Amino acid sequence: MSDTGKTNTDLENHYRAYIGTINALPQSTLNPYLAPTIIHNDRNLTPEEYHKLVVNGAVFTVDSVIADVQKKKVAARLSIEWSNDKGGKTEVKEHVFYQLNEDWQIEQVWSMVEYL
Repeated sequence: MSDTGKTNTDLENHYRAYIGTINALPQSTLNPYLAPTIIHNDRNLTPEEYHKLVVNGAVFTVDSVIADVQKKKVAARLSIEWSNDKGGKTEVKEHVFYQLNEDWQIEQVWSMVEYL
């Protein structure tokens, strides 16, 4: 994907589509958004291993996002909620930074989770 003519808003929309794909799991696939190897907090993962990091049934909401199309970087604050095994809800906030490749696939992720 060439960045020529692309804007920060285009990259932000691409990221929001990625989050929408996460929310549509397992009927969707993350592979179009993932590089062949993803570095997640200094661990090399395959797309399949990265996919397994998503809690089954979790709903992701973008609270805030900043995208830089020239540097191919995205920073976001996410709210994530899922049903726990006690019948209640678990909610966390994730602060996450992404480095993308030329095709806007995720190559590297730095993630911090805040339990509420």
